[in-house]
Amino acid sequence: MAVLESEDFIVHGPALLRFGYRRGTFGSQLFACRNTFDPESLNSCDLLAGPKLAIDEFRGTAQAQFELSPEDSKLFIVAQHEKHQFGKAAFAIDNIRLTDIEGEDIC
Repeated sequence: MAVLESEDFIVHGPALLRFGYRRGTFGSQLFACRNTFDPESLNSCDLLAGPKLAIDEFRGTAQAQFELSPEDSKLFIVAQHEKHQFGKAAFAIDNIRLTDIEGEDIC
């Protein structure tokens, strides 16, 4: 499991976090967790990708996005893979952008 943790933040209205990712192994999963993160349970997190691979994931970078609200103050992006069941995996995340719901960059 790998975790990317944000600094504390404030959004004043609905916002979208958008980013590109690559994962090339069946069984790998990518999650977004708002405000808190419990490594023992990802039930409160949003599944962004996996465990099956989509065709765009084979061809390069796929895109993920999820909405943030003013109630959100911290974000965790979690990459999980059952190595013992599926073998080794690699993840990559790039081009992270925060936009308003119309797609205009906030920062």
